[in-house]
Amino acid sequence: MTKPENHRRRFLKGVLLCMIGGLGSSEASAQTQGPNVVQSTVQPASIPMTSKPRLVVLSIGVSDYQQHYPSLRFAAKDAKDLAHELSKQREGLYAEVQTLVLVNKQATRATIVDGLEWLESQMTKQDVAIIFLGGHGIRAPRTNEYYYLPHDADAEHIRSSMVPASELLKTVKRTPGKIVVFLDTCYAGQILGDVQMRGPSEFSELVAELTKAGEGVVVFASSSGWQPSLESPAWQNGAFTKALLEALLGKKTADAKGGITLTAIDTYITQRVKELTKGQQTPTTAKLGMMPDYPLVKKLKVDDVDVPAFH
Repeated sequence: MTKPENHRRRFLKGVLLCMIGGLGSSEASAQTQGPNVVQSTVQPASIPMTSKPRLVVLSIGVSDYQQHYPSLRFAAKDAKDLAHELSKQREGLYAEVQTLVLVNKQATRATIVDGLEWLESQMTKQDVAIIFLGGHGIRAPRTNEYYYLPHDADAEHIRSSMVPASELLKTVKRTPGKIVVFLDTCYAGQILGDVQMRGPSEFSELVAELTKAGEGVVVFASSSGWQPSLESPAWQNGAFTKALLEALLGKKTADAKGGITLTAIDTYITQRVKELTKGQQTPTTAKLGMMPDYPLVKKLKVDDVDVPAFH
């Protein structure tokens, strides 16, 4: 393995650790805002195979916390906005779109873990899963393990009230099909005027287990190195999620057939976030294995074409 490949694997390991740590909560409960939201308490019947894949979305965002962690303006809104936009894709590439949205009080440690199990249960080999995490995260003082902070996070009881990186890794390993993870979180943030930090991100190494997670995993991280992830009232979202939503709408990303590939999304998000944050935040994308590029979504109204058609 070459040195760049080693560096990339180390980075990927850190990214997945960050994302994995992002999950944690108490009893699974979903938003009841329409037919696209699925209650995690429902036991699914056998899932029929269709000519088109299914899209399964688990979108989690916490802006408000039970304890005195810094509140965020848009982490919960980011999760809802993304799920809403993806739910429209039943008119596009997918035979069906299943979404589970967990925000604020709904996003407890138990409900997030249940949400991961729900996602695993919904997937077949031909399907695509999207996991979104927005909010705060910390590293445990003694173990340095990364944890995502659910609504009911308690700093005095980290292991029992927060979700460790290992929970997400379990889901990544167990889930068939393709998995795309969007992370708009890392360290617990601090407020800087109108622009609020979701915290600088440290992508530490994750050992050999990460490389065994499979070849169908792509990770989009909101920032790199120790950079913060920013949000602002001017954007009405985090910078990363605003750019992601624009990309999914086909803004300078759709090809001649309306397809919006992972590479097109990556290119747009990278440029747009740098523009929004004036260079303070640089998103990073990484994938495990030799997975080819593919359209993640389809522009529902193809009125302008910005990139060559994907074949």
